[in-house]
This record gives sequence, structure tokens and C-alpha cells, in this order.
Amino acid sequence: MNKNDVNKVDEGLERVFLALNGPSAGWDLRTTPPFPDRWPLSPAVLLSTYAFAYRADPSSPRVMVASKPFAIATANLALQNLQLGATPAIEVAGIQGVIPIAGTILAQLQALPPFAVIFQSAQARPPTYAECDALAARYQFFRQCHGLAYEAVRHRHLDLFAWLDAKE
Repeated sequence: MNKNDVNKVDEGLERVFLALNGPSAGWDLRTTPPFPDRWPLSPAVLLSTYAFAYRADPSSPRVMVASKPFAIATANLALQNLQLGATPAIEVAGIQGVIPIAGTILAQLQALPPFAVIFQSAQARPPTYAECDALAARYQFFRQCHGLAYEAVRHRHLDLFAWLDAKE
């Protein structure tokens, strides 16, 4: 898995977003991190990355209107055999609060190994305790910032979410 492979996922989800006329409706594209279809990680795992969107809420600068996930890109750990799926439209999920993020939190997050590095390693061996902690921290950060999208995909990744809930 390399940057080019990650770009293929992002490009596929962006094509769906454009086909659904997201920009003309005022939406800004967002994507989730890749979620494994089972936990713990193994070479047979499939990763799913979801597209969702935000747009400004005219009533308050502290909230955004969030969409339901409207597209999914699924691939193996090497990001091969990419498959895309989409809903017929971008639908509103609800209001998502906007929280300021402290620079120290960003610095801590940037010091962690990226998802792509951990998933690449998992093709050959189970993740180390440190890699599992890094995954948990990255998923928990995503949850804090994008709770509606996080909760919307929970039912598709029950083993992972049970593990994450136990880590909190």
C-alpha cells in the first residue's frame, strides 16, 4: 500500500461525489479512515472507506450540516481489487458540532504511524501493541471530530467498534 493506492480510493470517492452534484449543493467532501471488516487485523481483512460531506449551517458558525455516508470504497489491505458503491443522492444526517483542535493534540496524532503503514504491515504479521494503540487513537480522534459519520458506519464494523469501545 502506497500513496498512489490511497489516491485511487480518494479519487474514486471524489468521482462519486461529483456525480451526485455535491459541490453544486454546497457540500464539501470528507472521507473516513479505512475501517477493517473484521478485527483483529489479518491479511484477509477488507478495508472500507466511506464518503460523507459537510456544508455550512447558516444559523451558527459552530455547527455544520453533515450528510449520511453516500459512497463506499472497499479493497483488501494492499488496496487492490477496489470496489465502489454509492447511494442515489447525498442525504442529510444531522448537525455536527465544530470543535477547535489544540496544536498539542495534532502533534501527538502526527507522531503516530499512519493507517496506511499499519495496514501494510498487517499484510505480513499481526499489528504490534503500539500499532493497535495508534489505530485506537486515530479512530477515537476521528470519532471526536466526525461523530455522525463514525456512528453511521458502526453497524458494519462491529468487532472493531467493540474493541475500540473497550479501549476507552
